[in-house]
Amino acid sequence: MTGALRINPELIDWAQRAGYALTPQDQSGAALFWSDPGGETRLLIRTSDNGATLTSADRGQAEVFVLSSPQLEVIEDYLWDFFGSDVRAKLDLPWLKVPSTIDQLAAEFTIERRADGFVYLMGRERTSLAQARNGAVGVIVACQGDGTT
Repeated sequence: MTGALRINPELIDWAQRAGYALTPQDQSGAALFWSDPGGETRLLIRTSDNGATLTSADRGQAEVFVLSSPQLEVIEDYLWDFFGSDVRAKLDLPWLKVPSTIDQLAAEFTIERRADGFVYLMGRERTSLAQARNGAVGVIVACQGDGTT
């Protein structure tokens, strides 16, 4: 990667409301969201020719794969939802009811399990939107964020 990722400025503001700060480019070249203060939780975004990958790590722990997508925007959508949970909790708002089963997916989306161990969320024209290792629910949850409170 050459230079820092261009993260949506509104997402950066949203992360700050949730108690996270952004280091646009850490020593490894990743964009790093970290819980502020302390950095107990870290979310790292790396890009390649194949798209973007999100990993997470808690203090003293190794990074764990969360989600990858050909589109950085899908990773950002996940982060809108991730940070939104903390924002909603700080505002004492109720939890949102979101799709969590294949039957609840909108008609234009499908879930595809592949031999590589990943589960893919497929969009219109059978384009791969995201992949996750946590089964169908993991990929649904990973892609449900829309930044609303």
